[in-house]
Amino acid sequence: MGVRRRSTLSGTRTATPVERAVGKLKQFRAVATRYDKRAFMYRATVDVATIKIWLRDITQHP
Repeated sequence: MGVRRRSTLSGTRTATPVERAVGKLKQFRAVATRYDKRAFMYRATVDVATIKIWLRDITQHP
């Protein structure tokens, strides 16, 4: 009963786009520690962090 993960022939697991996105979100301390107590504030924090990541990625990869 787990999540199936893709792996390479050598047996090491490759990171999926979702795992990479979660890793980027965890770089923001407020998201990683869930600093906000209310769900709607936490969601807003995740949204702002996602927008910042998206804008940073767009400017780095034109």
